[in-house]
Parts: sequence; structure tokens; C-alpha cells
Amino acid sequence: MRLHNRIFIAGFAIFLALAIFRNPLLVFIARRQLKTRLPGSTVVVSRCRINPLGKIYFSGIQLKKPFVYELRIKYLTVDFSLVSILKALGKDFAQAVEGCDLDLEYFQAGKIRIKDGFLKVRRSQDDGLIGCAELKYEKLDVRDIKGKAGLKGDYLRIDQLSGNLLGGIFKADSLIKLNALAEYQANLDFNGLDLGIFMKDFAFDEKAEVTGKLSGSLKLRADNQNILLLEGRFGSGKEGGLLTVKDLRFLQNMARSSGQALEIVVASFKNYRYNTGIISIGLENNNIVFLIDLEGGAGKRSLNITWHDFNFGRGK
Repeated sequence: MRLHNRIFIAGFAIFLALAIFRNPLLVFIARRQLKTRLPGSTVVVSRCRINPLGKIYFSGIQLKKPFVYELRIKYLTVDFSLVSILKALGKDFAQAVEGCDLDLEYFQAGKIRIKDGFLKVRRSQDDGLIGCAELKYEKLDVRDIKGKAGLKGDYLRIDQLSGNLLGGIFKADSLIKLNALAEYQANLDFNGLDLGIFMKDFAFDEKAEVTGKLSGSLKLRADNQNILLLEGRFGSGKEGGLLTVKDLRFLQNMARSSGQALEIVVASFKNYRYNTGIISIGLENNNIVFLIDLEGGAGKRSLNITWHDFNFGRGK
């Protein structure tokens, strides 16, 4: 009887200790896990409480690594079970997560900024949701992003992602590894992108004026430090468009390499109307290369443009 009493008292004491100290203890564990997964980052977790039925509630999460990224999360609900916790023992705590419900306030990594995002996902279900109201890259503005999400092992799968971009729409499927590098791969399809908006948003309108629309696809593989693979192919709309190259240095180089007089080259790229256009995109070292082939009533035009030292997630 005495043994039973001792067991009861010990159990009650443990329960009381958890009831009193669970918030500081869970906050400490959460901060340690985040710091382990995101080395060099400062971590703030304002509040944390646990529901014995299998939920942990976090609020006021702030993660920051100077000159790399900043993340603010309004709240995060993590689902767990006794079975998932036992499976995760001695491994990464993330393996114990059965699902989550996340409300993102703000995220910035280099030139990328995201506002008002959300993620609802469960390991046992395939009907998770993901989206955000706004994503920006410099002046490039993507709106109404939404898609489906699934969680398996260390990977977050995103399907049927779509949004409004450059006067057109995009659709994408992506796979993201939940590690410190945030490795990901994506297949994207684009329809009706406005070239005039693209040139303006990326500040290329000082070098050239282009009208017309593009549709095509893009394959991307990268992490939070580098682009590892970039391949794409786009075609113009049936209405074609107009092209005027204004970059004198570019035209001088073209005249020099082709052996033509500068006046002829300038005239050939002034108010040039094309009926069809093909753009191929590739990656060479850390440079994005655009191969452009245009055809119109005044003949064919070909351009080779290199975007030097491009890295989507970093600042200059």
C-alpha cells in the first residue's frame, strides 16, 4: 500500500511540476530545437502551452539571422501523439510532429518578402492547405497564392499551387526538405505573362522596351544559399509584340561581334515587330542566361542576355 501511495504521490508531483513549469520548459525545448535546426539564428518564443490530448500551442515566434532572413509567426499549433513521440526518441524532434497549423505574419530572405501566409497540414491527410496574400521580389508582386500541402518524413509537399503574376497566372508543384538549408525543387507553368510589366518590375525598361505576352514552363532546384538547377522555355502569344533595345553598350558589342555598322544594328532593334518568339533560360555558374529568338516581317533577331551573379534569395 505504501508503494502505491509513493507512486501516486510521485505521479502527482510530476503532474503538478509540469502544470506549473510547462510553459518555460516547452519554450526552452522549442528554442533549442529551432536553434539546432537554424544555426546562428536568434530565437524568440513568447508563449507556449500544451493540451494533453495532443496539441502544443506557440505564439509570438520570431526568428532572425542578420543579413540572411527574418521570420515572424503569429501562432503555431503542433499536433503530436504518444506513438509519434516514441518514434522520435533519440532522433530529430520534428519527427514527432503529426501536423501543424501556422499563421505567418512576415518573412524576408534577401530580396524575397512574404506577408500573411498560412499552412495547415497533417501527416495522415492529403488535404492540407498553404498560401499567402502577397509575395514580393524587389518590385515583382505575386498575389493570391494558394495550393494544397502534405507532410511526409522531412519533406513538405506542395501541389496545385497557383497565383497571379505579371498580369498572368502561374501553377506549380514543389517539394521542400525541412532542414537548415531548406532545399527545394519546383516545376512551374506560366500563362499570359506581360513582358512590359516584367521589364518594369525588374528595372530592365531602361535598357529595352518590350510588349507582348509569354507562356511556358520552368524547372528549379535550389536551397536558401544557391540555385542548383534552372531550366525553362517560353513562347510568345499569337499576337506577337514590339521590341526596342535602348542599351547602347549592348548594341555596340553586338555590332562589334557581328561586324555590322552600329547604325544598322540600332535600326534593326528599333520598333522591331515580332510575330513569334522563343526564350530559353539556363544557368551557368551563378548567372542566368536568356537565349531569345524572334521572327517577324523584317526578318529574324537573336539575343543572348546574361543576368550576372543572380541569387533569388539574397540581397546584392
